[in-house]
Amino acid sequence: MESVEGGKYKKLLSYSVALMAIIAVFFVLKVASSFILPVIIALFLFILVNPFLNRCDKAKIPKPLSIIIAMLIVLVLFILFIYTFSMMINSLMAQLPSYVQRVNQLDVRISNSLRSFFDVGENEPFSVLQMLNIDWFGIITSFLTSASSKFVNIFGDCMLIYLYLFFMIVERATIYPKIIVSLPEERGKKVMAVVTSMSKKTSRYLILKVVVSAVTGCLFYLTAFLMRLDFALVWGIMAFILNFIPTIGSIIVTAGAVFMAILQFMPHWGYITIIALILIAIQMVLGNIIEPRIQGNQLNLSPLAILISLALWSYIWGIAGMFLAVPLTALLQITCSQSPTLKPIAIFISTGSIAKPKKKRFFSKQRAKWAKKMGKGEIEGEGASKDSKS
Repeated sequence: MESVEGGKYKKLLSYSVALMAIIAVFFVLKVASSFILPVIIALFLFILVNPFLNRCDKAKIPKPLSIIIAMLIVLVLFILFIYTFSMMINSLMAQLPSYVQRVNQLDVRISNSLRSFFDVGENEPFSVLQMLNIDWFGIITSFLTSASSKFVNIFGDCMLIYLYLFFMIVERATIYPKIIVSLPEERGKKVMAVVTSMSKKTSRYLILKVVVSAVTGCLFYLTAFLMRLDFALVWGIMAFILNFIPTIGSIIVTAGAVFMAILQFMPHWGYITIIALILIAIQMVLGNIIEPRIQGNQLNLSPLAILISLALWSYIWGIAGMFLAVPLTALLQITCSQSPTLKPIAIFISTGSIAKPKKKRFFSKQRAKWAKKMGKGEIEGEGASKDSKS
């Protein structure tokens, strides 16, 4: 009886320690976000670039040349991002005063429609914006001004991420050998299987997400351009960026584009309805039909877990956390599935099934080869002697 109670006590204690450890990790991630977040972003960029580097290795392209090509591609993307960000802010700042009159016209239309509801006479002054006490012009102006003032910080963060990415790519060839040589064989098998599973799933998810987001952005841009909607390029870029935020991002960009159509084309409600239906159809087809089919169930995350992760990671890292919520939660799910204590967490955030990463049969040979390359030939000898004894 005492042994049963002791077992329950140990199990409860292990769960409590695991929960405290998770809370401590999230606390550290929150407090040290200025240091950790650039490293995490660089890590995901590395995972995204790694398949290209693997193809270069298979094509027998010299490693220095493949590194230079990869870094140049990332540099061009960073420059395009910074240029596009500054262009969007300047364009919105320049066109904002012209929309003041359109917003006031929309306010007049809505206010006249709601006079009877609020029991306000026709001759009495009535404004929905004044009733809500919302200084929308001041809010948008301060937001754009603050975003413009953070341009230097964004540039500095991009350079720091670029530096982290460079050293990750340079040390890419020694990451797996270090894991192999530093751990015992059985434990090394497990760690290598988890790391390989993480890398493959995350890389596939990011690549397919980039492709789907690019298609979404292009379709949004073409729709806005052909329908003569203002800021067509801005809506295309916003659709591409916000598509990385599950559900919420698509709703924000679609609602914003439809609201812009209302401001620009009212009272032509038929034309506005056509624009809204096209944009909603793009999101529905790509987000609910095409993307699930090509992504499959590889991340093994439940929709509820994704929504909770959005709230959690946005609290920890703000907007950047919302972009990283899905891949980070997928990594957390794979890690927890390998621990008996944390496995209930992995089951809770999954769709119901936990996939076991496959162990590599050639592990022992790779371990011996990498040990020899790193000047650890004695490990190979130890492994051979153990095999002969067995």
